[in-house]
Amino acid sequence: MQQLCSHNPTFNDDSLVFLLFLSRMFKFQVLLSVIVALLSVPTQASATQEEDPRSLRGSTLSKNPVASGASSSSDRTLSMTTIDPVDLGTAGNFAILSKSGVSTTPGSNVCGNVGTSPIAATALTGFSLTPTTAGDAEFSASAMVTGHLYGASHSAPTPAMLSASVSAMEAAYTDAAGRANPDEVELFAGSFPASAVLVPGIYKWSSVVTVPVGGTVTFDGSSTDQWIMQIAGNLAIGTNASILLTNGAKAENIFWAVAGDIAVGVDAHAEGIFLTYTMIAMKTGSSLNGAAYAQTAVTLDAATVINDTTDPVLLGVPANITVECDNVPAKSTDVTVTDSGVNPVSPVISYKEVRSGTGICAADGYTLIRTWMAIDACGNVATAAQTITVQNAPSVLPSAAP
Repeated sequence: MQQLCSHNPTFNDDSLVFLLFLSRMFKFQVLLSVIVALLSVPTQASATQEEDPRSLRGSTLSKNPVASGASSSSDRTLSMTTIDPVDLGTAGNFAILSKSGVSTTPGSNVCGNVGTSPIAATALTGFSLTPTTAGDAEFSASAMVTGHLYGASHSAPTPAMLSASVSAMEAAYTDAAGRANPDEVELFAGSFPASAVLVPGIYKWSSVVTVPVGGTVTFDGSSTDQWIMQIAGNLAIGTNASILLTNGAKAENIFWAVAGDIAVGVDAHAEGIFLTYTMIAMKTGSSLNGAAYAQTAVTLDAATVINDTTDPVLLGVPANITVECDNVPAKSTDVTVTDSGVNPVSPVISYKEVRSGTGICAADGYTLIRTWMAIDACGNVATAAQTITVQNAPSVLPSAAP
């Protein structure tokens, strides 16, 4: 600084002090800028806090809570891509369809048609078929089956119909087993816990899948939601285990594509369409709502298979009305029923009429409730009612004399 001052006669002590002050201020400003810059850089923790709320936006959470103690596939976010139903084709006309026979012990109950092909009807064993000689008719009957039993040896057109239905069954298995992009892979490592809930989706396992003794697996979804279960090994549903439906889920929308055997344990209950590359064994007292399609055999041991789980529909039920005592209409004869289920027995309609109140018009009137009920061969029920409110006619006062 002395050299600088000696070359600039205008510098004095006051100037030197001022320059020192500016120098210190400049250094302070640089330091302050550095500090501000450092403070403006977010730490890793704060960045994570900023990102987490954004990462939840658009994610799909389970719409249905899981019962306490139940494990759920909805703990993970499943694909919301629409799953196309598996096309069963004409195989869908059967409750049980196989390629190498269906056998039963006494006490079984099947609601729906039973078929086997290319093997002859003699492979339908234990059913006490009528007629016993298949070539005498297009199908046979059994006291254990609400529907018809078909074998390749029945008369035409049964053999061709069965051949087409078996081909449709095989195509349905190939479709279901081959669907790409599963939503869950190796869920529970193939061993379900005591209680589990499955949301709609495609599930895939590379080995055996088991439902434990007394366990429950609940399919939770709407009446249009779909489930496809791709199992490369066997499926074993334990004794007293239950496959359940909730919130409108339907058995007809659950497809079990199993490369190995399917065994439904003693007194166990299952829901869905079984499509297996090998065999299906329904053990003592077991039941299935849906269908059993096997590319080898199906065995029933006092078991129940219900193919038709759709309620019939009542049509033409009159609307509720209010009438006076002398205008109560007669019972409608226009009420009819339709049934989309596949069975040869039409639903039966019953009727009852109940009066409430005194039932006497001279008093305060009464209510007449007319109820129609339709029940189909598989036990599905529909009810509808008309309420007629009957009122006493208002009194008419005589006109005053003029």
